[in-house]
Amino acid sequence: SINLLCKIASVSKSGYYSWLNRKLSEKEIDIINLIKQQYWEKQGKSGYRRITMDLRRKLKLVINHKKVQRIMREYGLKAIIRKNNNCKNHVKAQRKSENWTIAPNTLNGDFSSYQTGKIYSTDVTYLKLKNRKTYFLSAIKDLSSGEISAYSISDKHDINLILDTINQLTEISDNCIIHSDRGALYSSFRYIQKLREKGITRSMSEAGKPTQNAPIESFFGHLKDEVDYKKCNNFSELKDKIDNYVYYYNTSRYQWNKKMLTPIEVKEYLLSYNSCPF
Repeated sequence: SINLLCKIASVSKSGYYSWLNRKLSEKEIDIINLIKQQYWEKQGKSGYRRITMDLRRKLKLVINHKKVQRIMREYGLKAIIRKNNNCKNHVKAQRKSENWTIAPNTLNGDFSSYQTGKIYSTDVTYLKLKNRKTYFLSAIKDLSSGEISAYSISDKHDINLILDTINQLTEISDNCIIHSDRGALYSSFRYIQKLREKGITRSMSEAGKPTQNAPIESFFGHLKDEVDYKKCNNFSELKDKIDNYVYYYNTSRYQWNKKMLTPIEVKEYLLSYNSCPF
């Protein structure tokens, strides 16, 4: 009964009916419609944090993230959550061979950096298109700003893909570190030699622990959530989508844990003031 439910919730019966029959103001209705608009524009792939940032930065709306979260919950606007990858087979394949040249985990889970070109995170992910053709995306992320500093796409998962990405790095500070997983390509002689030429030190995650390379894994996860790459028919279409997304990610995708600044905004601040804005 209503009486029992009100007692459990510790609210008065009159208070419940007042809440039930309340009328929303025009301002509240506008806010709800804006949240719905932002949600459906991103095809249901944005959570309350991203929608809050869009409302604040793009629409200059002063709104608390808890209010956005409450409204989304009330209207059933749930963000699509990607599935966790099962890496058991990958770990088994790694453990079969112990002759790789493994580097220590220098970062040890500390991804904080306030100097551009100082600490990078890199990895490769696969993208399967509509025609069942698989391409591979290699990317490097600057941990100081969150910018994707280099990326390359190929139909082959080989050392040339990795080296092409490394060759795109133009900002390399003293004692620069690049972190990767223990994949065979990141343990190859050509990769090690290329890093030595550029004066970059390697750091590697422990086997079977993808969270130790979380920054670049996060980028790949967002990309796969927000880019309809599976609808591409060929390499050209895929490259256009990836090019556009990386540009958007660097220049327009706000970062919740960095005062809602874009990677390029953080980078410009670090270069201008040599200090951290958050």
